[in-house]
Amino acid sequence: MVQLHVAGHEFWDDARQDLIIDTHGAPVRSEVDALLAWVVERTGALPVLLERDENIPPLTELLAERDRVDSVYQAALARHAAAQGGAA
Repeated sequence: MVQLHVAGHEFWDDARQDLIIDTHGAPVRSEVDALLAWVVERTGALPVLLERDENIPPLTELLAERDRVDSVYQAALARHAAAQGGAA
């Protein structure tokens, strides 16, 4: 693994929610956070790219999303280091 890309998605049909479209146009959801954490806990440090290609929010909102994703990443990285006996 070289790099992780995280992005938001939308449902094709909001009522049914049976088809997910990777639009890069919505905030990153908690399911994506969990997957990011799962990967980092197993691999260790990797570059992470937050993708937002449409419906770009105001800068303050985008930076808050970046900070939230980073907190998920940092916590997972700490769990990885602890599992390795403290080595990063």
